[in-house]
Amino acid sequence: MSMFIKRTLALVAVLAIALSAAACGGSKDGGASAGGANLGEKNNVSEFAIDSDAVLATMPEELKGTTIEFLNWYDPDAREEKVVIDEFEQKTGITVTYRLVDYSKYINTVSGLISVGETPDVMRVKKAEIGALKLLQPISEATGFDFSDKAWDKEIMDMYSVNGKCYGANLVYTPFFLPGMIFYNTETMEEMGFEDPYELWKQGKWTWEKLKEMCTTWVNQGTEYTGANLYATAWAMTVNADFVKYDGSQYTLDLNNQKAIDKWKWVQEGVKTNLFTNLNDGFDQAQQKLLFSSMDATAVQQSSGYFNKTRLRKQLAGVAYPVWEGEKYYLPMMENIAFCIPKAAKNPKAVPYFIAYMANFANYNQGVGEGGFFFNEQVKECYLELMTLPNRATALGNEVFSATGEISNAYWNMYFKVDPTQLQTWLQEREYIFQNGATLLNNDLAKLG
Repeated sequence: MSMFIKRTLALVAVLAIALSAAACGGSKDGGASAGGANLGEKNNVSEFAIDSDAVLATMPEELKGTTIEFLNWYDPDAREEKVVIDEFEQKTGITVTYRLVDYSKYINTVSGLISVGETPDVMRVKKAEIGALKLLQPISEATGFDFSDKAWDKEIMDMYSVNGKCYGANLVYTPFFLPGMIFYNTETMEEMGFEDPYELWKQGKWTWEKLKEMCTTWVNQGTEYTGANLYATAWAMTVNADFVKYDGSQYTLDLNNQKAIDKWKWVQEGVKTNLFTNLNDGFDQAQQKLLFSSMDATAVQQSSGYFNKTRLRKQLAGVAYPVWEGEKYYLPMMENIAFCIPKAAKNPKAVPYFIAYMANFANYNQGVGEGGFFFNEQVKECYLELMTLPNRATALGNEVFSATGEISNAYWNMYFKVDPTQLQTWLQEREYIFQNGATLLNNDLAKLG
């Protein structure tokens, strides 16, 4: 695909976002027009688009003819990333090689590569977890590059910052953007007489109570029916309510956070009557038994393997997590993708130019269907809309709770195993685990930089 066509598509997308921003979600002052939720002032993503060619024009001449080794957990050649990386090579004279490692072995592999002097130059990281941060260099110090332009995602850079030093970067306008979303079958919605969740979202009416109302009607059909699979702790993340806080230098506990307790109890009550579940069984089947299924936003991509049966029947749609009426809305992030530079990387100064080109959504085919990024127009509209929302939340509790290795994932499990009347007792009895995990993480953070 020619760059002219791709940039035309990008311009169309930007115009679509500008128009949808005027019509969707909520008013500019942050109050939803109908749903009562504060979505925050939305940004027009066109204001944050980077001119990749202009950035490449500033690249030092001595970087031409060098090589960048890119560590990733899948082969970019299997996706459109290959086309974009090929263009980067042609325009810069820099050769890009890949080292592919299964993500379950990612951190240990990088640690081993550093120890034997075979460090890759750039690695893609899912979350700003301490295991990864220990292996990285502060990105500005390593590159000498100025990341202050608003095209660089400040929220991501803040998430990857410890004691004032940033260890990862990404762009605002990027295909590497993974908020959580809820997916549903459009035919099922019509058969049940439900309003379309995405249309409700655009009107500011897609609330947690509305989702619960739909789930209640659905499960009343019989004991084999289940309402919504909820990923991670999104019901609390949508108001940034957690039992753990992080201020950029240390983790602290907030086990009496009443907002978080209220949201957890609300979900736990629904678990008792099959309204909510941690299982995805029964969504992508001919005889659907699960009304809503949660997944990160990779499911909007044409190349995704998620929900194939529903996708092939052209009945799959996606929407953001709901809002709590009267509350400021935060977008739950399932992965906070950043591109980072490991210690002892051989060519760190070339990395910002690689990110500025490879991670720029304007360099991708944003079309729909075969050859395009998105599998249909509805999810494209939703994904681009979510990209404009400014406030994001990341769940921290499990990271602290499992840092000791004592009870991995038990924190997430409590929403479907703990009775709501026992929640505060459950938290108090495990305070020593939270505190031990926070202490371990804080000790490691203090050693960075």
